[in-house]
Amino acid sequence: MDVRSTFRRSPALAALPDNSLDSLVEVSSLQRLRRGEALRREGEMILSVVVIGHGLVRESVPSIGTRPGMALLFGPGETPGIAEVTRRPRSAWTTEAAAETDPVIVARIPIDPYLDALAAHAGAAMGALEETAGHACALLRRLMLASAPADVRIATEIIDLADRFGDELEGGGVLVPLRLTRAELAGLCGVSPTTAAHTISAWTHAGILSTHDGAIRIDNLARLQYVANGTA
Repeated sequence: MDVRSTFRRSPALAALPDNSLDSLVEVSSLQRLRRGEALRREGEMILSVVVIGHGLVRESVPSIGTRPGMALLFGPGETPGIAEVTRRPRSAWTTEAAAETDPVIVARIPIDPYLDALAAHAGAAMGALEETAGHACALLRRLMLASAPADVRIATEIIDLADRFGDELEGGGVLVPLRLTRAELAGLCGVSPTTAAHTISAWTHAGILSTHDGAIRIDNLARLQYVANGTA
């Protein structure tokens, strides 16, 4: 894996012409992280934009007042913290991000060349805007689900992971090939590991889904969607 192939996985950077992409490749670098290693610390000034080439990154939003903390998961081609990227980085707005899997490989681009490329190419700018909006919607959805029943939160998270990372299987079903423990899934959903384990076990018994080595196979997506909608 190299910087160029990583950039090609990004919806924004993939829209750049070759000469602009070449310019970004020249000033960028690859970084390899082990599981748990910080990609960015809370309050740290952002000086570069990160595109994930391999693995998963967890971005943690700390609790404020009575609002519980939240976590978002990002995978290949995605840019954690893109909404925080400005010409004048403000450290007070940054959140913590760390490698969720081992290894994680990311490409780092200095902020100014990245923003210059977006300013020069409308397609790339639109791709970055759409990704930023997607992150904002994900956070809003987490806030709206904060008081929802645990099964609704877990079902919603699994469906989101399936939409972003899932592979359709022959004969039906969707495989989410992520190596997540039930405790890690619980953390993403804001529920206890015990609750997550009991819920997944019940769904497995009901034939809705199954897990193997961290991967999730959804056998009845319609039933899972009913749960997410609070109708099952």
